[in-house]
Amino acid sequence: IAVEQRNESWVAIFRGVDGRRTITALWAIAAQQFLGLALFGTFGTYFFQQAGLADPFKIKAITTSLQIVTVVSAVILVDKLGRRLMACFSTTLMWIACLVVGILGVTPESKATTYIFVLFACLWNIGIAGNGAAGWGYIGEISSQRLRPYTSGFAASANSISGLIMSVLTPYMVNTHKWNWRY
Repeated sequence: IAVEQRNESWVAIFRGVDGRRTITALWAIAAQQFLGLALFGTFGTYFFQQAGLADPFKIKAITTSLQIVTVVSAVILVDKLGRRLMACFSTTLMWIACLVVGILGVTPESKATTYIFVLFACLWNIGIAGNGAAGWGYIGEISSQRLRPYTSGFAASANSISGLIMSVLTPYMVNTHKWNWRY
């Protein structure tokens, strides 16, 4: 009926309830980009090296292993917990981990701050895996059926564009010869 009445278009995903559905479909995957996917994911080993950790590759191997365990757990638990709870919990965990890592960056360095840094990097990786498992499901489930291709396309494209921006900016953030943001 919508096609016959010519009410189905890209603009429709931003109107009324469909607009809220588009934002809901977008928030979890956009949060991945702005809460450190490029930093801990793509440039993780380099970030750990720039942070002064003794064996950055070992830390990256640990965090990646945690992601694998989390994804397997998420597949098992998503039907019991629900995508919304999993996405909200995971996004909050990522946000808190980023906040703590940022605070550690302005405190005096010690052995304890290094351990806390690694702990919260591990918690962040658990959060990103849970967020990814739930967030990408949001795209297909939350949009109205008649606008699903538009909503899915928009959300995936917005995620790609923000990922591109963050992938360009992140090396400058962690490089000691550029912006040197440290932790």
